[in-house]
Amino acid sequence: MFKKIGYGLVVVLIILFGINHFKTTPVKSKLTIGIVAHNKPYSYYKNKQLTGFEVELAKKIATQMKAQPHFKVVDEQATLNKMVKNHEVDIAFGAFNQTNLKSKKLMSLPYLYPQNTLFVTNKSKVKDVSDLTSKTVGCLKKDNKKQLLQGINPNIKIKVYPDKKQLFKAVLQHKISAGIVSDYQYTSFLAKNIKVSPHYATTLKSQNTKAAQKLTTLRKVGDINVTNDQIVALINPTKKKEIDKALTELHNSNQIIDLSQKYFKQDLTKQ
Repeated sequence: MFKKIGYGLVVVLIILFGINHFKTTPVKSKLTIGIVAHNKPYSYYKNKQLTGFEVELAKKIATQMKAQPHFKVVDEQATLNKMVKNHEVDIAFGAFNQTNLKSKKLMSLPYLYPQNTLFVTNKSKVKDVSDLTSKTVGCLKKDNKKQLLQGINPNIKIKVYPDKKQLFKAVLQHKISAGIVSDYQYTSFLAKNIKVSPHYATTLKSQNTKAAQKLTTLRKVGDINVTNDQIVALINPTKKKEIDKALTELHNSNQIIDLSQKYFKQDLTKQ
């Protein structure tokens, strides 16, 4: 008899423990995230693992929302636009520039303010965007600079290049009048190709004037209209309040700054 009572108590305790466990451990909701596959350093594959600034940011947003992140990886920004409008994802990352988007209901708060660089060769007479009327400017396929330039000067001709190497080569060979990339992309290219940097030309000039005169290097065009982007995510309007709250908390706790330093080697969170 005592054995039966003992077994009964054990069963009751197990049931009570199970009920209490499920009460205190709610199932996490899912945050569906759309993201561009190859957009380094925002998102890219390393050792077959998806990583990058926006990948880590997305995971941190999910943590703030107490949700489980689920990624849907695509090749083009345009695909992400459709996925958000069709409610296939809750949030989409593709280094979207706020100035190119029409509906504020579909965008998060800005979380990065990267500088752009409009560049020409040292032999160019271009001083600002107005000097590029009816001339060709190159930009990268996965960037949003095409819309930015056309918004500033609709008479600029745009040529799109698949990668940085081809874009910079076209400018240096005078096939196009100028190029536009992010400041990070510009400085990283010069770091790997020191002979086209203004610093190299200055050094060479002090040693060999004739060689310096023949050298073709790059220089920035100072124009306030093209120097700043505001990077946002595309979002499902029903999630806007939660996502913006998460971004604010991450910004206030310096977590976005830490990610910026990690992937861009500088703080790009200030306007």
